[in-house]
Amino acid sequence: YLLEKRGLTVGDKFRASFFLRNISYFHLSIYAKAFQDENDNFIEGTSFDNILNLYNFDKKLRLLLLDVLERIEMSFKCVLAYEITKNKNDNYWYANSANYVNKEEEIVELLENVKISKEIYLQHFYKKYSDSEFPPAWMFFESLTFGDCIRLARNLHDEDRQKIASFYKLSKGVINMFLYLSHLRNACAHHCRVWNRRFTMKVEKYKKYIDVFGTSPSDSLFSYLVILQILLARISPSSEWLEKLDSLIKKYNIPIFRMGFPDDWREKMESIK
Repeated sequence: YLLEKRGLTVGDKFRASFFLRNISYFHLSIYAKAFQDENDNFIEGTSFDNILNLYNFDKKLRLLLLDVLERIEMSFKCVLAYEITKNKNDNYWYANSANYVNKEEEIVELLENVKISKEIYLQHFYKKYSDSEFPPAWMFFESLTFGDCIRLARNLHDEDRQKIASFYKLSKGVINMFLYLSHLRNACAHHCRVWNRRFTMKVEKYKKYIDVFGTSPSDSLFSYLVILQILLARISPSSEWLEKLDSLIKKYNIPIFRMGFPDDWREKMESIK
């Protein structure tokens, strides 16, 4: 009744009621904002299906991004677990305080948490090697979240951060790239709206890709996806995720400017090497 009073065309009320009960009015109202004026009245001609269409697009967008972000997260963990380990020739380097600029409390907490982890592979390790204080690096980093790995990496000395950067053929700022994507991943994983989100963390517009970023706001989804594509071009250059994104936008007829996308967004993204 309230939605209709504000000018929304509902149509099948039973169907609308079903979605409102299972998705919640509050959650759908987040998408309704795109069709309302400053007084919360709906733009003429707006239907309940317009709101549902936007909700479904955002849901599928999050699933697509989570799939891509998983590849990036796994790559980052592998670099820490294998590349840094190989360079240091030490399977337990992460537990050595000398490898950190500051052995902050949160890093100490990560080291302690691994000892009480419920992960089967860690429990098996400690059962078999009861005299070991810590597991080898590949087990340790497997047990960490993406955010944990980033916090640890940001506290490494310049030499090690440069090794990470060199692996991806980027500058030491690459670790901040992972930080931005962790922020995006958390929004996706917690079912937050991402399609037209203005993120609290603004990305750095790297000079090499300044033409790709263009005039898009640093806190827009497009700027975050540029960062994603910079890394994915190195991790999975044959990825077809841009094609999937393009198809999704066209299927749901989404106004791309709301996401900070320029008209030639795909051409710009595909130029990233």
